[in-house]
Amino acid sequence: MRDRQRVPRHELKVEADGVPLRIPADICERARLRARGMRRPHNVARKLFVTEVLDALAREEAAVLGRSLDSDDLPYARERLWEEDPVRGAIDRLWPYLTPQQLVAGLFGDEGALRRAAPRLSAAERALLRRSPAAEWTVADIPLLDEAAELLGPTTRRTGRCAASWSAGGRRRRTTRRGCWS
Repeated sequence: MRDRQRVPRHELKVEADGVPLRIPADICERARLRARGMRRPHNVARKLFVTEVLDALAREEAAVLGRSLDSDDLPYARERLWEEDPVRGAIDRLWPYLTPQQLVAGLFGDEGALRRAAPRLSAAERALLRRSPAAEWTVADIPLLDEAAELLGPTTRRTGRCAASWSAGGRRRRTTRRGCWS
């Protein structure tokens, strides 16, 4: 799983609504370290990673556009950026949402992933484990899938927008529901 939690080599470059955005790799690395430091399952910790990267992108966008961004506007800016396919795709490449089937199939279907996950195995032993990502699951795979499910955490992925509401004063207020950035 840790192999799937990546940071860009130099900087994260993404375009949002025609605005080119860049954030340094060390910001992504800090977000990854904080998310890992939670000691929570991968998909649970992903929410913190996504939020922190979106915060950095929102601040960068405000700077590029010469606008101020206060703490009241930050949740709205995060949500708007999350709705941008290039932004979501870039973040998904860094810390993907995973199901147990995706994790195990990705491991068995990639020689490099197997080598990194099990460096003590010989090339011949790794060859015995390798299979097509489209291979049928067997009864022997059940314990692996169960372990992957434990490590990944909840796999119910919520989609759609975060809830939006209006405050009594007429100013837009954003509230998030659990799982908004799953």
